[in-house]
Amino acid sequence: MPVDQAVSIVVIGDNADAYQLASSLPSQIDARNRLDPVLVSRLNSAADVYSQISLANPIVTVTAGPLADNTESGQQLEQQIRNLLINRGIPGENIEVLNTGLGVRATVEEQRDLLRNRGLFTEPEPRNQRDFRQNTNRDARRTVLVAPALTMRRAALAFEKEGLQVVAWPTELITLNLPETGDAIARLADLVPNVDALKLTTLYWQELLTSIYYYLRGWLPTFTVQWEEVVETLQ
Repeated sequence: MPVDQAVSIVVIGDNADAYQLASSLPSQIDARNRLDPVLVSRLNSAADVYSQISLANPIVTVTAGPLADNTESGQQLEQQIRNLLINRGIPGENIEVLNTGLGVRATVEEQRDLLRNRGLFTEPEPRNQRDFRQNTNRDARRTVLVAPALTMRRAALAFEKEGLQVVAWPTELITLNLPETGDAIARLADLVPNVDALKLTTLYWQELLTSIYYYLRGWLPTFTVQWEEVVETLQ
């Protein structure tokens, strides 16, 4: 991907104030460290990407803005997001904070409209003439998508469906920690469900059901479209 084709970076993350409500009581919140550590990791990943393509001066959109963005605490959370990115070298004027959270469809629409208003959106061919598998819009401007690996396929294809050409930068890659010992007891212990495994299983099924819903709503390409045919990865 030529660097000058990258016009935006989108960071998918849950609403910042939703994390606060789920993790602690208001009296327990540390004002110096109020952001979800997972979100902080994704923001740092986005900053790493920005450093690679900074010559293109891309817009950085973060979807983790607080739902209560008109309150003092909400404004403080949004400012923390901005400060983290600014401290990593991203100009403040390049940062857009949305509160679409994990809602990929709403994020797609917001980003498409933002780029279109700034004259940075490459209009795709009419839907009845588009063939995703032929990569007919490969000269279009790109959006680097920073999102969890588990949701990356749905998110990237939803962007592609609306003509936003995606370069994928997945986070939270999942690995299996297999035992190195041949001990039968150790192997049996791995079969016992644990909290992390149950959480991952729940997230997997949620993602599968959400993907089916997106497909039925017409927000994803057909199942015949292969990931590598339409989505690029940043090397």
